[in-house]
Amino acid sequence: NPIVKKSLTDHFQPKTAWENWIFLTHDCNLDCSYCFENKNKSKRKWDVNELIDFFSWQSERRDREYFQENSKIIFYGGEPLLEQRLMEEIIRKTNNPSFDFGLQTNGTLLNKVDDYILNKLSLISVSIDGSKETHDKNRFFKTGEGSYDIIINNTSQIRRRYNGRILARMTIPITPGYDFFKEMKSIIDTGLFTDYYWQLETPICREITEKDLQVFLKNYKSSIKNVASFWVDNLKRGNIINIIPFETSVQKIIFEELVKDLRDSDLYTIK
Repeated sequence: NPIVKKSLTDHFQPKTAWENWIFLTHDCNLDCSYCFENKNKSKRKWDVNELIDFFSWQSERRDREYFQENSKIIFYGGEPLLEQRLMEEIIRKTNNPSFDFGLQTNGTLLNKVDDYILNKLSLISVSIDGSKETHDKNRFFKTGEGSYDIIINNTSQIRRRYNGRILARMTIPITPGYDFFKEMKSIIDTGLFTDYYWQLETPICREITEKDLQVFLKNYKSSIKNVASFWVDNLKRGNIINIIPFETSVQKIIFEELVKDLRDSDLYTIK
């Protein structure tokens, strides 16, 4: 819409980097118990050249005086590696140093990623929910076979070819017996991932009573405290575990304290 485009061009002055999510497909080779992507199919289909034009516009509008970080282009699905050639086309045509590329994958096709795409990725996010037993209850192939062993094997292989960040992205099922700390610890103990992140199962795709929900919440809060204590104990020993929510919070605190110190010092002047 030319009116909308003009409005954006004239008035939208971004101070932070963009994060673009590209859903390459809604198809997937897994049949996870809490998946809802296939229920949210977009009617809008973008042409690749439209996307490239949009990214060029972003690059031109970004104000580097205020924000130095690159914008992000992250490939999602379904399973985006089912459309690896389309992913490669977008990366090749974007060809812009203002962007970093990322991939959100279920990990079952990681062994098939070609070197060109792999060398362009700054982050690979792999869906894994904890131990083999816990993971395979919810993330399985359409045959019913669990996906844990294949994901672990593929991630191990990719570590030998890729030096970037590999993030373990957990989905926490809303069940009363789930021990979040135990499950995250089992992922950390594999030694395959550089970063860790989690999200609650949303929307809740299973029936749960109010009593069971309260039990889950109580266990979840307790587990968060255990994870935080584990993270701090490792920090004291000089071992930094990149648990994203904790890391981000600490960075924000440190940054705000630094700004306060600068403002209180003689080095800070308003021009």
